[in-house]
Amino acid sequence: MTTITTGLTSHKLRTTSGVVADGKHQKDSNDMARLVNGKLQGHWRDATQRAGEFVRVASPFRDWVTADRAGRFPAEPGRYHLYVSLACPWAHRTLILRKLKQLEDVITVSVVDPVSGDDGWRFSDAPGCTPDALYGSSHLHQLYTRARADFTGLVTVPVLWDRRTETIVNNESPEIIRMLNSAFDAFTPVRADYYPEALRPEIDAINEFVYERINNGVYRCGFAGTQAVYDRAFDALFGALDEIEARLATSRFLVGNTLTEADWRLFPTLLRFDAVYYMMRSTTACFAAIATGWWTSRTSRATCATCINAPALPKRWTSITSSATIS
Repeated sequence: MTTITTGLTSHKLRTTSGVVADGKHQKDSNDMARLVNGKLQGHWRDATQRAGEFVRVASPFRDWVTADRAGRFPAEPGRYHLYVSLACPWAHRTLILRKLKQLEDVITVSVVDPVSGDDGWRFSDAPGCTPDALYGSSHLHQLYTRARADFTGLVTVPVLWDRRTETIVNNESPEIIRMLNSAFDAFTPVRADYYPEALRPEIDAINEFVYERINNGVYRCGFAGTQAVYDRAFDALFGALDEIEARLATSRFLVGNTLTEADWRLFPTLLRFDAVYYMMRSTTACFAAIATGWWTSRTSRATCATCINAPALPKRWTSITSSATIS
């Protein structure tokens, strides 16, 4: 362990997060499976490290559900199924949009165990979890090889699955929430649009900033391979939080006074800051941020109050990550 001092606090971190001194990987409660030509192989972090930097691997399934009948995946009630983990912020945002758009009877859900093992995400009978409702799989990687027998890559959530063609439509959460926002409008009474056309340039810009510096920033801290890499990631993360704080000092939401997908993309990360990232991702200045008033500031008040008080969202929360339940 190494102690460093910032302007906020003195705190300890792992100098090679996820890797012990002999080069072997530490056990992580959210280990992902890595498949090579359809076979479990190696450790997932072997594919995400570049000179000590955490580099996120691009999601390989990028098809779209469309509102019209012209595409391969037209929107239909009961055809699509979401696989999620309540521990995962990327999956959490898809559950939020599904709830806000009242698509519970249109798109079904299976929930993997929040604690994954050597074989990645698994199905269990733990509280808040469900079996694989479609195939009775024991692990999520079995769905990936069902979709593509020779799949090479990381086994991640969320997954949007098509029952009809028995394949993965998409496993990239920003794209899934866009589909949930508009593709299924024919099957829901909700007309709220969280990606309105007039605001799209501003939404896209703030999304890019939040993703690079905050959503992915906590992982760049937690999976940094050297002290220098960690220091850069740490400074970028908390600098970004300061910028978001300044932005929200003059507007209720990230894009003026309109609640958009940008807020829902930020919210799951903010919600996990103390409960998860302090312990698992080495973002230890979060407690100092609370002490200086950040956590009770406009940043989290505006977003958290909206989420918790919104009639369309559940009031009950499960697991240490406080992920919204799906029931």
